[in-house]
Amino acid sequence: MRMILTIGTCGTRPMLLLTKVGVGAVLAISMLSGCGGKSEGSTSSSTVTAATDESRRGATVVVTHEVLGSIVREVAAEGVDVQVIIPNGKDPHDYEPSARDIALLDAADLVVANGENFEPAFDKVLDRRVADGKAVFFATQHVTVRDSKEQFSDEDDHSEDGTHEDESHSEEEQAHGDRDPHFFTDPLTVRELVISLATTLTASTGISHEARVGVATTVFNNADAAVRDKFTSLSPGTCKIVTGHDSLGYLADRYGCEVVGVVIPSSSGLAEATAQDFSDLTKAMKSEKVAAMFVDEGTSPRVSDRIAGETGARVVALPSHSVPSSGRYGDYVMAIATAVVGGLSGS
Repeated sequence: MRMILTIGTCGTRPMLLLTKVGVGAVLAISMLSGCGGKSEGSTSSSTVTAATDESRRGATVVVTHEVLGSIVREVAAEGVDVQVIIPNGKDPHDYEPSARDIALLDAADLVVANGENFEPAFDKVLDRRVADGKAVFFATQHVTVRDSKEQFSDEDDHSEDGTHEDESHSEEEQAHGDRDPHFFTDPLTVRELVISLATTLTASTGISHEARVGVATTVFNNADAAVRDKFTSLSPGTCKIVTGHDSLGYLADRYGCEVVGVVIPSSSGLAEATAQDFSDLTKAMKSEKVAAMFVDEGTSPRVSDRIAGETGARVVALPSHSVPSSGRYGDYVMAIATAVVGGLSGS
């Protein structure tokens, strides 16, 4: 005799069924009461994950990573349960979802993902969800995406004899492409998705999010003003940035900084740098008198320490994947700005 856990729907409401299979015996227990037999004309919605036996309250929106979760929470109305898959502070590039994660993604009313292959291990399950007609909101489809290569000249990709030296930068870099997925470091780029996200949340959860549009827009405007004010403490022309991988392009573009180079020449922390990359970066840092190097989660300390030793630059931790305990987006982007300004000024 065995027990089978299945998930179904009752009208537009989820129904969790525990089925006991034996000889001539079938027992079905509904976790929701009052389910009528009429289902014609109803729209099947996503259901709760089989990983929990608690009744669902309201609608469930599952978000891939914590920074994106902090953005969704600013837009989500009361009654929406926002759950995040990737643990706070964990690099989304190399996170592998568990069976429980996949069940949660499958069961959500809406999944909000970053897009641009930011969470590569999620691609198959999200593709399957889309193929099944379930709602997925890819954030980068609703904002202005920058070219991650735009600040570097063609010379960076070629040797002196004109041959291409980028072949060893791995399949992960190629998968990311030239479009930068780190839009969330710029509050005004984040602001661009508010209306479309609110509309999608309303359609997926059945709860109106119209009133949240103005509230969320104000939140992102205020975050921009606070970050802009923070950067005014730096002297003009001194905001020269080197990061673990290409993660601060949006912030640099918005607040007048220059990205001199990156330790890993990719938008993905999974790529590998060559000896030539290290040589080019150290030369650029010395030439530009770069005061600090900002290392993200996933950047090898051995590599960053080596470059710091050769250039004299300070190594500063950059919490690019970590949201402060408040869970608020404004606090996240201010933590980034504070780390950059403090690292460059030595404060």
